[in-house]
Amino acid sequence: MFGKLWLIIEIAEDIWYVENQIPFFILEELFELAKTRVPDECYDGLSISKLVSPFYSNICELLSIDESLFEINFCRAKHFVDLLRLCIQPSDIQLDIENETIYTPTLPTIMELHMAGVKFEVRSNKHLFDIRFDKIKGILEIPKLRILDDSFYFKNLQMFVALHCESETNHVNDYDKFLSLLVSFPKDAELLIQNGILENTESVAASNICGEIGKQARVSSNRFYYKGLARDLNAYCKSPWRKWNANLKQNYFNTP
Repeated sequence: MFGKLWLIIEIAEDIWYVENQIPFFILEELFELAKTRVPDECYDGLSISKLVSPFYSNICELLSIDESLFEINFCRAKHFVDLLRLCIQPSDIQLDIENETIYTPTLPTIMELHMAGVKFEVRSNKHLFDIRFDKIKGILEIPKLRILDDSFYFKNLQMFVALHCESETNHVNDYDKFLSLLVSFPKDAELLIQNGILENTESVAASNICGEIGKQARVSSNRFYYKGLARDLNAYCKSPWRKWNANLKQNYFNTP
């Protein structure tokens, strides 16, 4: 099948559904078995990770993931969905899991941040979840995200995390909830589209999809990855001076 591009395209989406997962150790055993049936030179320079690379090259482009992360994390992953989870989680993990409770974070929308003078830029980073805010410059950096017609990648990640990774860090749900709070309305999505952060979409569809993936996301008070970032954004938006200054620049200084 690896010589048939049409077949790879046909199943490229199906392999990301939780119910379709085949453990990588089984693929490894089948690969080793196949090597005993044909001349060794046919497998020179080949590995199972290289053979399956066509299946994740497309998702790398969609979610702005450095393809090298798939190769780095392949040996740790249980299957394709777990591999995706490992590749998009941030590297700096500092969490307090004592007295953990479920809670709903509060966060300004993109438009509210804009009205407070926050600027938005594409963050060049290997990790999709690595969102950063410069409090001094008032710049929120968000890695680029290409929105599809549905949110099945994120829904499948949520399902896998709920079933198998409940005791671990939950960056998938944290990101989904954070994004849904930022992009609550079409006008929020439109600003991110204008700044090149959201691609392959229009504002109404993007806001609907962001809202959809945030509905099922459960986050905890002490393990919420964006807790500090949410606190900084809330504090920035509460400043009357920043809102007044942003209003002058946006509505008066930029007019002829």
